[in-house]
Amino acid sequence: MDNFVPIPNWEVYGINKLGQIARIGGKRKGAKIGRLLKIQTHNTRGYAIVRLYDQQKQKSFDVH
Repeated sequence: MDNFVPIPNWEVYGINKLGQIARIGGKRKGAKIGRLLKIQTHNTRGYAIVRLYDQQKQKSFDVH
């Protein structure tokens, strides 16, 4: 996981030069460190998105 740089305000996730996002920290139940996140498609807009979680909140981000 050394190639992943922490994402500001979402430090439990990191991004690498290829644009891949992975969990690099945290202690959330069921979350596995080193696991790459799946890129999903937004239902109505058709854009690629990724969902990040921090304790009880979830936020979706467009992927460009």
